[in-house]
Amino acid sequence: MGGAKLKDVDLDGKRLAAIDNLTDQNLLAKAAMEDTDPSVRKAAIEKLTDQKLLAKVAMEGTDLSVCMAAINKLTDQAVLAKLTVDKRLGVRHTVIEKLTDQALLAKLAVEDKDEDVRMHAINNLTDKALLTKLAVEGKDEDIRRIAVSKLEDPKLLAKLAAEDKDEHVRNAAKERLEELRQPHE
Repeated sequence: MGGAKLKDVDLDGKRLAAIDNLTDQNLLAKAAMEDTDPSVRKAAIEKLTDQKLLAKVAMEGTDLSVCMAAINKLTDQAVLAKLTVDKRLGVRHTVIEKLTDQALLAKLAVEDKDEDVRMHAINNLTDKALLTKLAVEGKDEDIRRIAVSKLEDPKLLAKLAAEDKDEHVRNAAKERLEELRQPHE
């Protein structure tokens, strides 16, 4: 039962039933963040739809599973952007999956302190101009290699394959050129 005491668990299901009947978004947010029973917190977050309150739960909640559930319901890109600096890696990974801001993804791919977050960001980047910039000008070999593997410009790939200073980037460019030459099935 973790840190919960037996008296804190909703054994008779009354609080859970109350959540089922609750429509007040402020009370649902309060229950999601403060109820002692994990099943009640989970039920509350499932009913919560208010984006501002979901953001509050995501940013201030202490139960990681509830925070993640809130993030999964968030659609506000500005709020998601704020969560990219959260100290919890799982939060940042989940946020990256929901981000559509390509410039922010590129920034995270270059600047985030955590290598997994950088890799996650570059893997979710689709903007060809930003990928090209990272492939050509990036400082991190792994980021450059992944960016190269997503390029579609045969001339640029040929140039990188022949002239790039990094062997791994040259090899990635050669592999990508070969992929582009293969007929699509």
